[in-house]
Amino acid sequence: VYYLVDYNPPCKKDFLSLQERRPECVLATDNEKCQACGISVYTDLEGIELAKNVSRGLRRKKTAKGILTPDLGLIKNTPSQRTGDSHHTFWMLLNRLRLKNK
Repeated sequence: VYYLVDYNPPCKKDFLSLQERRPECVLATDNEKCQACGISVYTDLEGIELAKNVSRGLRRKKTAKGILTPDLGLIKNTPSQRTGDSHHTFWMLLNRLRLKNK
């Protein structure tokens, strides 16, 4: 999958969910609350470019590529008009992500 990050190489801060980054954020539906506990990943580079084009805040981010395995967490296709069919939400199991830096 592809993921937008701030740091190269990615660090743990890059993998915080919206809920972890902005706990004060009020979400209306259970679906929004559930998705806010995961992170957005994309199955192709077109999805990354679409996300960057629709969100000014994502334009400066770098693209990281990774391989997800079942022991890392759960993933669900969560397409939308803004992010396209490539968008998925990934819910990471705690302390399972293997990063080279802290």
